[in-house]
Amino acid sequence: MKTTSTYPQERIYATIVTFNPDLARLKDNLRAVSGQVAGVFVVDNGSQDVQAVRDVAAEIAGCTVVENGQNLGVAAALNRGVRAARDAGAAAVLLLDEDSTSAPGMVQTLARHLGEDVGLVCPLIGNYLEGDALETSDAVCQVPRAINSGSLVSVAAYEAVGGFDEMLFVDWVDMDFCANLRLHGFRILQTHEVALAHAIGDNQYARKVPWFSRERGFHLKQMYRTNHSDFRREDKARSWAIVLRKYRGTSEYAAERSCIVKEFVSNLLFERRRCALLRAFRRGWHRGVEACARNGIK
Repeated sequence: MKTTSTYPQERIYATIVTFNPDLARLKDNLRAVSGQVAGVFVVDNGSQDVQAVRDVAAEIAGCTVVENGQNLGVAAALNRGVRAARDAGAAAVLLLDEDSTSAPGMVQTLARHLGEDVGLVCPLIGNYLEGDALETSDAVCQVPRAINSGSLVSVAAYEAVGGFDEMLFVDWVDMDFCANLRLHGFRILQTHEVALAHAIGDNQYARKVPWFSRERGFHLKQMYRTNHSDFRREDKARSWAIVLRKYRGTSEYAAERSCIVKEFVSNLLFERRRCALLRAFRRGWHRGVEACARNGIK
C-alpha cells in the first residue's frame, strides 16, 4: 500500500544503526520494514562480525549496508544513513534501532501526518522486553520530543536544522534533534494509530510512584531502572552539558533544562550504585564542558 500524501512509498526510506546486533532480531526488523519503504540503509558502527550483518541484509530485498568501520556514535551514523537515503531520492526517512519492530502499515500511517511544518512523526512506543500492550486509537497529538526509533523524519526539516549533532555520541541525540526542530519552528506529532515494539535498554522494574498525566489523571506509574553502564551514564551527562550550553539564551533552554533535571532526579531515585552514578555524571559533565570549549560553545 502506498501513501496518498506528498510522501509516497517510493520516496520513503529507512535507516537502521547497528553495533554488534542480535542478528535474528535484526532480520525480523528488516523484514518488517522493507516492504513499507523504497529501501533500507543499514549503517554499521563497527560491529565485530560485520560480515554477519552483510549476510542478513543480503537476504532482504532493498537493503544496503553502509560500513563505518568503527563506532562513530549514533549521531554520525544517523547522518550517514539519512544522507544516503536523501541521495537516493528520499523525501522522508524512518529511523529505527536494530531492536525495533515496525507494525504492518506503520510507515504509511506516519507519512499521512507529515507536512510542511511537521518535521517528525512518531508512533506509540511499547517495550517488548516488558510485554507492553498499547491501545491504539485515532488520536494525533503534538509532543515536545520523541525517541529516534520509529520516528519518520522529513528530509527537508532534517536539512533545515543541520541534521544530528555529531558532538553527541549516544545519549540525548534524539532529544537534541527534537529541540532543534522546535527551535526552527517545526512541530513533532505522535499518532496513536500505530505502535512500535522497542527494547528500551536493560530495563528492570523499580517501583510504582504517584503520577499525573492529562490522559489518565493521577495514577500509580511503574518506574524502571535502565541499568546502564558507567560509560552510558558518563555519555549522558556529557550530552547534558553540551545541550544546555547549546540552547542557552534560546526559547528551548527552559524546556531542555526541565527535561534534563527530571531525568537526573529519576536516575538518582531508581538506579542502583548511586555513588558510581554520580561519579560517572561528574566525569561526563566535565567532558561535555571541555567539548563545548573546544567547539567555541560558551
